Amino acid sequence: MNTLSWSDYLKLGLPEGYITFLRDSDDDKIEIIKKRTGWDNKPMWLKFSRKDDIFQWVHAHSPKVMDMLNQGSAQVVEEEDLRWNFILREQLPEVRTGECATPVDLKFFSGPWNHLNFQIHIYWDGFCLRWGFTDEYNPQEFTYEFYSNAYPLTELPDSTISQGPIEGWTHLEEEKVYNESEAEIERLKVENESLKDSISNLCEIHQKEIDLINSTNETSEDEDDNSLLLETSIQALIDENKSLKEINKRLKEEETELREKIKEASREKVKGYFNQWKENVSDNCDDEDDYDAYAEEIYQERRIDPFDKEMYTKVEFQEYYGYDGFGDAMWEMNHPDKVSKVLMYEWVLSRNKDVLNTKNKNYIMDKMIEVLCS
Repeated sequence: MNTLSWSDYLKLGLPEGYITFLRDSDDDKIEIIKKRTGWDNKPMWLKFSRKDDIFQWVHAHSPKVMDMLNQGSAQVVEEEDLRWNFILREQLPEVRTGECATPVDLKFFSGPWNHLNFQIHIYWDGFCLRWGFTDEYNPQEFTYEFYSNAYPLTELPDSTISQGPIEGWTHLEEEKVYNESEAEIERLKVENESLKDSISNLCEIHQKEIDLINSTNETSEDEDDNSLLLETSIQALIDENKSLKEINKRLKEEETELREKIKEASREKVKGYFNQWKENVSDNCDDEDDYDAYAEEIYQERRIDPFDKEMYTKVEFQEYYGYDGFGDAMWEMNHPDKVSKVLMYEWVLSRNKDVLNTKNKNYIMDKMIEVLCS
């Protein structure tokens, strides 16, 4: 997704279908606004807010929006590509009023969850939107489930949709006051256009039915010829089906035969490995001892050495790193469970490096060390 600056958005003529993330230069407040055409076909500003415990579009006051645009920094993106989701936090008393407020972490993004091409994290403090995140923020909460259950921003409820004027209506241009008769005329015009479209669709459907009837009458004369052709085609398909069944049966027989040859070759190969190993051991051991020793050698546990990415037994770790305890420590640190957990932490750190602060990064690194040393 390509983002636009406010100046680029102005050059486009402020078209609809774009979302503007507007940050106040004086504090960490942020406004999310968009442009929409009102019931009277005039443009207006809407802002993302929480009303009646529901996130929705509400009226934005144009003078205030313009002041913030002149003083703050804006980032503009296309609405149809944006999705959003949120996590509710515990209620907290508001310092100024003493009322309980419910903080909410929100995230707006686009692109697949494992390769986002745009993302912005903000939070609702119970009264307004602010830049950043709540004190309860945890990057591990933003999982595949969080992204897959996100909502398209285009489906966000709009509290301004109405068939008539609303108190506090705000336009970009000079507002025109509609009286009741003018509003009724506009409504009738809309209904008239809708009826025209319905009549046009019905005419098209009836014309298609007439054409289908005419086509049926024209083709009825050739019905006998078509029946004969259909019978011939069916018989040809039956014959082809029989032929394909024979070919399939033959292929299955060849596949079974090939599998048996592969199994036999594998047994011969393993037998050759065993005989070769047997030549290198003591001649005083009988066959049963030979096999037990061979099995013990082959099926020893091996773990990866992170420095050369090769697999080694515990004895080989001790021989290389020493018998003073360091070899045993390296062996324990490279247990598959520990390696898997460390790789997961490393993925989280790498994937979210742009949104994690220093404290978050240090926390993840401490967890990696804790896993390796446990």
